[in-house]
Formats: sequence, C-alpha cells, structure tokens
Amino acid sequence: MNMTTPPLQAVLQINLENASRVAEGKYSKLRCVGCNRDEVEAFFSVNDETEQYGIWLECAICKHVEHISCSSRPSGFSPTRLNDRFQKMDERAWIRENQ
Repeated sequence: MNMTTPPLQAVLQINLENASRVAEGKYSKLRCVGCNRDEVEAFFSVNDETEQYGIWLECAICKHVEHISCSSRPSGFSPTRLNDRFQKMDERAWIRENQ
C-alpha cells in the first residue's frame, strides 16, 4: 500500500472531486488521498447554533481522514450520515474557535 502524501494540488483535486460526489449524494467508494484507493466513506457534522457543517472523509483501508468545513448546509447533506465521533471532534474545534 502506497502511503506517501501526494502534492498539495493533487490532494485538493481529489478533495474537490470527493466533495462533488458527496453533493450528488454519493457517500462511499470515494478516492483516498492517503492510499489512492476508492475506499473512502463520507460523513457529516453540524453545529445547529452557527449553521456550520463539516464533511468528513475517512478511508476504510488506511484510516486517513480529511475534513472540509462548510459555512452553510452542503449539497448532498443527509442527517443519516451524521457521525458521533466526527461530531464531537467538530464541537471541540467550534468551542475553541469561539473562545
């Protein structure tokens, strides 16, 4: 398994493609920037007070995680994809942000 980090431009391109697929309602078999396999699942987090959202991309193979912050409800958002672990991570970040 190749675990080298690709150049920033490649990472951004993969994340953009993954975000586009999530916007279409596709939450699985997304490309991983860590191992370059189509084994990423997409999840969401939400801060109801500030209406901030997070898109979380986690690889089932190498466990690499990417996070995309959204200032409004992202296209493709599904409450069935809310994830408690990622929700807690974002809540800690939002608390630090507002202190």
